[in-house]
Amino acid sequence: MSKSSPCNPRGAGRKIGSGPFGEPTKPVRLPQSLIPVVQEWLGQVQAARTLPDGVQLPDMAAAPASFPLYLEPVRAGFPSPAQGYEAGRIDLNSLIASNPTATYFLKAEGDSMVDAGIDAGDLLAVDFSREPKAGDIVIARLADGFTVKRLHWVGKRPELHAENAARDYPVIRPGDGEELAIVGVVQWIIKRAT
Repeated sequence: MSKSSPCNPRGAGRKIGSGPFGEPTKPVRLPQSLIPVVQEWLGQVQAARTLPDGVQLPDMAAAPASFPLYLEPVRAGFPSPAQGYEAGRIDLNSLIASNPTATYFLKAEGDSMVDAGIDAGDLLAVDFSREPKAGDIVIARLADGFTVKRLHWVGKRPELHAENAARDYPVIRPGDGEELAIVGVVQWIIKRAT
């Protein structure tokens, strides 16, 4: 007969909350064909936990919140008469975090991406499940920390480009033995109007 403890009444396995996610676990049955897919996804979730300081993950339990979406766009040029017809509702949670399990948020710092519309203090919604493509704005991990830049490819080698015509930022080209890891693709840039 096994001894039980207050942490784990069955007395077997890890103590509750001692795993890499710091919470109780539950056995789940999967078809064998899905095991590699789930393992890859869990690896991505685990990788997301090694992100820059200040990263915020979305609240998976948050209730959907929808707001009115009007038919007529507001013009940035000459004014036009407003019709005021409601076209439906929009849920910002599902719009911005279309893949909530793979979305995180962080604040931008610095001015290297101002020409891409990213200013210091902007909130970036990043999807770490998307496969980065040339031209994407990405969060990358380098030996000396994290950065947000535009991804380019020269042959099979990645390059990270700043976008600030007023300053001469160097192109980041990892050399032999240097590791460059693309952590996620920026999906949304959220800024305060005032």
